[in-house]
Amino acid sequence: MDLPATAIILGREMDWTVSSIFWGLDAMDSTIALYAGFLGLYILLASVVLSKLRTRLWSYLAVWTVYPLVGLWVAFFLGRDIFDALNLLAMAVFIGGVGLFAASAYFAWPLYKKFASVFMVFAVTLAVVGVDAFIVEPGWLEVRHEQVVSNKVHKPIRIAIMSDLQTDHVGGFERSVFKQIMAAKPDMVLLPGDYIQAYASDYDNQVAKLRKIFQDLKVSAPLGIYATQGDAERPQQWTEIFKGLPVTTFPTSDTIVVPNTIEPKDGISLTALTLKDSWRLNYKIPETENFHIVVAHRPDFMLTATEGDLFVAGHTHGGQVQIPFYGPLLTFSQAPREWCGGCCVTQEDGRSYVITRGVGMERERAPRLRFFCRPEIVIVDVVPADGE
Repeated sequence: MDLPATAIILGREMDWTVSSIFWGLDAMDSTIALYAGFLGLYILLASVVLSKLRTRLWSYLAVWTVYPLVGLWVAFFLGRDIFDALNLLAMAVFIGGVGLFAASAYFAWPLYKKFASVFMVFAVTLAVVGVDAFIVEPGWLEVRHEQVVSNKVHKPIRIAIMSDLQTDHVGGFERSVFKQIMAAKPDMVLLPGDYIQAYASDYDNQVAKLRKIFQDLKVSAPLGIYATQGDAERPQQWTEIFKGLPVTTFPTSDTIVVPNTIEPKDGISLTALTLKDSWRLNYKIPETENFHIVVAHRPDFMLTATEGDLFVAGHTHGGQVQIPFYGPLLTFSQAPREWCGGCCVTQEDGRSYVITRGVGMERERAPRLRFFCRPEIVIVDVVPADGE
C-alpha cells in the first residue's frame, strides 16, 4: 500500500461501530439484532455439541453443513430486500464464520491438531478478508489513467470521470476524492450519477456538505463539469445538488457543443442521457463531425448507441466484490461483465467505452464492502492520432 493511499484510509471519517461498518446505521435495528442473535445462538449450540462430541469427526461436518443452509434461509427470511439479505449473509460469513471456525479449532485441538490448524487458518483468513473488504479497500482510492486516440482532435484533452460517490457521510474521504481530481488538472470533468444515498432525515445535510467541498476546493475545469442523474438521486430534485456551482446538469437527455478553449478548431460535442435513457435508450443521439462524448449513469445504453466516439458510464461499482481471474459477481447491468468490472475498451471502429468502478458503495441496508475492487477516479487522455 502506498503512502497516499494509507493517508486516505487513516484520514477517513468513519464510525467504527460494527453496525456502521456493515450497515451504516447508528444503532442495530430489529432485523439486524434478530440475525445477530441467531448467529450467537447457533455458535453457542454448536459449541455445546462439539464439547460433547469432540472426538467424533462427523460432529464438525454436521455443524458446518447445517450452518450455511440455516444461515442462508434465515437471511432471506428476515431480509427486507436483496441488499438486506446480502447484508445479513455478510454477517454470517465475517462475524459468525470467524466465531464458528475459532470454536471448531478450540474443540478439535486436543485430538485433531491438523483439523484444528485448518479451522484456525480459515478463521484468520476470513478475518483478514473482512478487514480488507470492509475497512481497507473502501478508502483505498485509485487514480486510473487511460488513453484514447482520435483523429478528431489536434491537441490532447484530459477528462476526469468520477461516478458513484454514493455516500451518506460526506467527510474526509470525499474531500480527498475531489482533491485528487483537481490535482490531475483535467480539462473536463464528467459526473455520471449517484452522489448522495442518505436517509431522508439526513439527505439535505449531506448535500450541503458536498456543496461545501466544491466551494472550498473551487472544483472547476476549463471545458466544464457535467453531471447526469443516477439511481440514488431524487428524480425531480437531483439538480439542486449542484445549484449555484459550476456544474452543468441534464434533467433531460440532450446534446451540446462544448466551447473548446484549448483548441478552437477541434469541435467537441457532449451528449448526456437521463437515467431512463441510460438503460433503455430512446433518445436519438445526433450525428456530428466533432469528437463526441456520450455520458450516462448505467452502461446498458452502450449496447445500442450508434453515434459517439467516447462512451462513459458508472453504476456497476465494479461489482464491489471481484473474484481473481473471474471478475465481478454482480453488476446489475446488461453490459458485458468484463466491462462492468472497470474498463477502457476501444473497438475496431475506433469507439471507446469507459466504465468506472466508481468511488462509493451501495448504502442503506447493503453491506459496505469492496474486495479486489478498489474505488477509482478515471483520467482519460484523448490524444491526436498523428501523435502531435
